[in-house]
Amino acid sequence: MSDDPHSSGLGGWSTEASTAVLAAMCDVAAQDSHETDTAERLVASAAEHLFGVDFDPSAHPAGSPAQLAAVLAYDDHRFFAAQMLVLMPYADTSVSDAESARVAEYAEAMGVHPDTLADLQKVREGHIKRLLIDYFRRAAADVKMPGDTRGIVRRTLDEIHQYVGDPKMTAKFLPLEQYPQGTLGRTFFDFYRARGFSLPGEKHSLGDEVVTHDCCHILGGFNTDGAGEINVAGFEAGMKRDQFGWELMMEVIVDFQLGIDFGVGLVGYVPKTGELDPDLVMIGVRRGLECNVDIMGPGWEFWDNAGRQVTELRHQYGITGVDTVLMDPPDHPATAD
Repeated sequence: MSDDPHSSGLGGWSTEASTAVLAAMCDVAAQDSHETDTAERLVASAAEHLFGVDFDPSAHPAGSPAQLAAVLAYDDHRFFAAQMLVLMPYADTSVSDAESARVAEYAEAMGVHPDTLADLQKVREGHIKRLLIDYFRRAAADVKMPGDTRGIVRRTLDEIHQYVGDPKMTAKFLPLEQYPQGTLGRTFFDFYRARGFSLPGEKHSLGDEVVTHDCCHILGGFNTDGAGEINVAGFEAGMKRDQFGWELMMEVIVDFQLGIDFGVGLVGYVPKTGELDPDLVMIGVRRGLECNVDIMGPGWEFWDNAGRQVTELRHQYGITGVDTVLMDPPDHPATAD
């Protein structure tokens, strides 16, 4: 992986480095004697979809912190490895003390201290309210629309206003119904209507702050059930390649893998357990790593791209493996039990 924040995938990783990360993931999983096979599947899926190496988790010796630190010489490799290790305790529907402690040992050996590790420790300790406050403080700084200079208080008030109802905002989005079929704007409109979502500004809407997130659903090919929310979060983590990108993934895993309400109840979603699909989430991460633009970043504007074809945008952004322009709504949406 190069220093370019939008370099392609996991280029630059040797087989030795890739195998060392996978062995460390196995080591973390081995700390929990009650771990399900989801952890083993997560390692196997990472080997296939991210690292592109042959690796049998059940037959390979586990790694160690010193071994991994010795093999990984680059800071960006160590950062990525730490994120893979933080994922492992979430493979089960509860976080064990032993797994969390082992991840911390690896991070210390590599000299990296990602926010997601601090988040993991708060989850283990049950400090969800504290985690929620820290998370949204960072979110206010890291997720902004082009030209947005509002502070967190102003943005929060604007979102509440849209939830109550903002006809002026809705008037901006209603014309999307008239856009040509297959454009991002028309697909966005149909995506919302098919799922019963309120457009930004309509009563009980989540506002225009989530527009780029939903564009990730559409462009990346991820549905709106619990598993789809985790998968699109994997896409966003790979796409953003920074601390907060991986925190986005953590937040959704807490909601839909651990079944802990991390604020989704306030916006009509229902926490669930066991929604993490190892194969699909790693495909999501890979798809995000291959994406050459940060769709959620301040440099990308929905209205600049609303009139363009979804297929054209996917091709330009390097998003592959997705054929359907408008997905049917899921049988079990994240908004229902």
